[in-house]
Amino acid sequence: MKYQRIIAVDDVSRQGAIGLAEALRWFYVEVAELEEVDPDEHPAPSSQACTGDSRRTLLPCNPDVGQDPESTLCFRSRQQIVRIDLVANPVIESTGFPIVIAVSSLEKSAELLDARSVAFETISGISWPDRRLSTSDPSGNRVELKREWPYDPL
Repeated sequence: MKYQRIIAVDDVSRQGAIGLAEALRWFYVEVAELEEVDPDEHPAPSSQACTGDSRRTLLPCNPDVGQDPESTLCFRSRQQIVRIDLVANPVIESTGFPIVIAVSSLEKSAELLDARSVAFETISGISWPDRRLSTSDPSGNRVELKREWPYDPL
Protein backbone atom coordinates (compact mmCIF):
# COMPACT_ATOMS: atom_id res chain seq x y z
CA MET A 1 0.00 0.00 0.00
CA LYS A 2 1.33 3.40 -0.94
CA TYR A 3 1.72 6.02 1.76
CA GLN A 4 0.32 9.38 0.82
CA ARG A 5 -1.69 12.03 2.52
CA ILE A 6 -3.00 15.43 1.54
CA ILE A 7 -2.29 17.77 4.44
CA ALA A 8 -5.60 19.63 4.53
CA VAL A 9 -8.67 19.98 6.64
CA ASP A 10 -10.94 19.98 3.62
CA ASP A 11 -10.95 18.95 -0.01
CA VAL A 12 -8.91 21.11 -2.36
CA SER A 13 -10.19 22.56 -5.65
CA ARG A 14 -8.03 24.08 -8.34
CA GLN A 15 -8.36 24.82 -12.04
CA GLY A 16 -6.17 23.43 -14.80
CA ALA A 17 -5.82 23.95 -18.52
CA ILE A 18 -7.78 21.84 -20.99
CA GLY A 19 -5.37 19.48 -22.74
CA LEU A 20 -3.26 18.77 -19.65
CA ALA A 21 -5.28 15.83 -18.29
CA GLU A 22 -2.57 13.22 -18.94
CA ALA A 23 0.21 15.42 -17.55
CA LEU A 24 -1.89 16.13 -14.44
CA ARG A 25 -2.59 12.41 -14.01
CA TRP A 26 1.15 11.69 -14.20
CA PHE A 27 1.91 14.39 -11.64
CA TYR A 28 -0.74 13.52 -9.06
CA VAL A 29 -0.62 9.70 -9.44
CA GLU A 30 3.08 9.04 -10.10
CA VAL A 31 4.84 11.95 -8.39
CA ALA A 32 2.40 12.74 -5.55
CA GLU A 33 1.30 9.09 -5.14
CA LEU A 34 -2.43 9.88 -5.01
CA GLU A 35 -5.20 7.61 -6.28
CA GLU A 36 -7.30 8.84 -9.20
CA VAL A 37 -11.01 8.49 -8.45
CA ASP A 38 -14.20 9.03 -10.41
CA PRO A 39 -15.29 12.69 -10.18
CA ASP A 40 -18.95 11.60 -10.34
CA GLU A 41 -18.48 9.77 -7.04
CA HIS A 42 -16.90 12.85 -5.43
CA PRO A 43 -18.93 15.90 -6.45
CA ALA A 44 -17.76 19.25 -5.16
CA PRO A 45 -19.83 20.42 -2.20
CA SER A 46 -21.96 23.41 -3.08
CA SER A 47 -19.73 25.55 -0.84
CA GLN A 48 -16.75 24.63 -3.02
CA ALA A 49 -18.35 24.91 -6.41
CA CYS A 50 -16.30 27.24 -8.56
CA THR A 51 -13.78 28.07 -5.86
CA GLY A 52 -10.07 28.33 -6.37
CA ASP A 53 -8.68 26.94 -3.14
CA SER A 54 -9.41 25.93 0.41
CA ARG A 55 -9.82 29.61 1.36
CA ARG A 56 -12.92 29.67 -0.86
CA THR A 57 -11.60 32.36 -3.18
CA LEU A 58 -14.26 32.55 -5.86
CA LEU A 59 -13.17 31.85 -9.40
CA PRO A 60 -15.15 32.40 -12.57
CA CYS A 61 -17.56 29.49 -13.00
CA ASN A 62 -17.39 27.46 -16.16
CA PRO A 63 -20.80 26.02 -17.09
CA ASP A 64 -19.06 23.37 -19.21
CA VAL A 65 -17.32 21.79 -16.20
CA GLY A 66 -18.87 18.39 -15.67
CA GLN A 67 -20.32 18.17 -19.19
CA ASP A 68 -17.27 16.38 -20.62
CA PRO A 69 -15.98 13.34 -18.69
CA GLU A 70 -12.46 14.76 -19.01
CA SER A 71 -13.45 18.18 -17.60
CA THR A 72 -12.75 17.27 -13.96
CA LEU A 73 -10.02 15.13 -12.47
CA CYS A 74 -10.17 13.89 -8.87
CA PHE A 75 -7.35 12.42 -6.82
CA ARG A 76 -7.77 10.96 -3.33
CA SER A 77 -5.61 10.65 -0.28
CA ARG A 78 -7.51 8.99 2.54
CA GLN A 79 -10.61 11.17 2.95
CA GLN A 80 -9.36 14.31 1.18
CA ILE A 81 -9.85 14.96 -2.52
CA VAL A 82 -7.90 17.18 -4.92
CA ARG A 83 -10.28 18.32 -7.70
CA ILE A 84 -8.87 19.83 -10.85
CA ASP A 85 -11.51 21.43 -13.09
CA LEU A 86 -10.14 21.65 -16.63
CA VAL A 87 -11.15 24.93 -18.27
CA ALA A 88 -10.08 26.97 -21.30
CA ASN A 89 -8.73 29.89 -19.27
CA PRO A 90 -7.84 28.59 -15.81
CA VAL A 91 -7.29 30.96 -12.92
CA ILE A 92 -3.99 29.86 -11.38
CA GLU A 93 -2.85 31.33 -8.10
CA SER A 94 0.87 30.75 -8.56
CA THR A 95 1.60 32.63 -5.32
CA GLY A 96 -1.35 31.27 -3.32
CA PHE A 97 -1.31 28.56 -0.70
CA PRO A 98 0.25 25.35 -2.02
CA ILE A 99 -1.40 21.96 -1.94
CA VAL A 100 0.71 20.02 0.59
CA ILE A 101 0.89 16.26 0.03
CA ALA A 102 2.81 13.80 2.18
CA VAL A 103 4.66 11.18 0.11
CA SER A 104 6.64 8.06 0.94
CA SER A 105 9.89 9.26 -0.65
CA LEU A 106 11.03 12.75 -1.59
CA GLU A 107 13.96 11.18 -3.45
CA LYS A 108 11.62 9.18 -5.70
CA SER A 109 9.46 12.24 -6.36
CA ALA A 110 12.57 14.31 -7.16
CA GLU A 111 13.81 11.65 -9.61
CA LEU A 112 10.46 11.63 -11.43
CA LEU A 113 10.42 15.43 -11.65
CA ASP A 114 14.05 15.47 -12.86
CA ALA A 115 13.29 12.87 -15.53
CA ARG A 116 10.75 15.26 -17.09
CA SER A 117 12.81 18.41 -16.42
CA VAL A 118 10.21 19.79 -14.01
CA ALA A 119 11.69 22.50 -11.81
CA PHE A 120 11.48 22.10 -8.05
CA GLU A 121 13.14 23.51 -4.97
CA THR A 122 14.16 21.56 -1.89
CA ILE A 123 13.11 23.28 1.30
CA SER A 124 14.62 22.36 4.66
CA GLY A 125 12.90 23.35 7.87
CA ILE A 126 14.36 23.85 11.32
CA SER A 127 14.78 20.13 11.99
CA TRP A 128 16.31 17.53 9.67
CA PRO A 129 13.05 15.63 9.03
CA ASP A 130 11.26 18.81 7.96
CA ARG A 131 12.00 18.66 4.23
CA ARG A 132 9.79 19.46 1.25
CA LEU A 133 9.91 19.72 -2.50
CA SER A 134 8.23 22.88 -3.74
CA THR A 135 7.04 22.72 -7.34
CA SER A 136 4.02 23.34 -9.55
CA ASP A 137 1.67 20.88 -11.18
CA PRO A 138 1.51 20.95 -15.02
CA SER A 139 -1.10 23.74 -14.89
CA GLY A 140 1.02 25.92 -12.61
CA ASN A 141 -0.75 25.29 -9.28
CA ARG A 142 1.70 25.35 -6.37
CA VAL A 143 2.32 21.98 -4.72
CA GLU A 144 4.61 20.99 -1.87
CA LEU A 145 5.58 17.37 -1.42
CA LYS A 146 6.45 16.56 2.17
CA ARG A 147 8.01 13.52 3.80
CA GLU A 148 6.38 12.91 7.16
CA TRP A 149 8.34 11.42 10.04
CA PRO A 150 7.91 9.02 11.60
CA TYR A 151 6.52 6.95 8.77
CA ASP A 152 2.86 6.19 9.55
CA PRO A 153 1.28 3.89 6.93
CA LEU A 154 -2.17 4.07 8.52
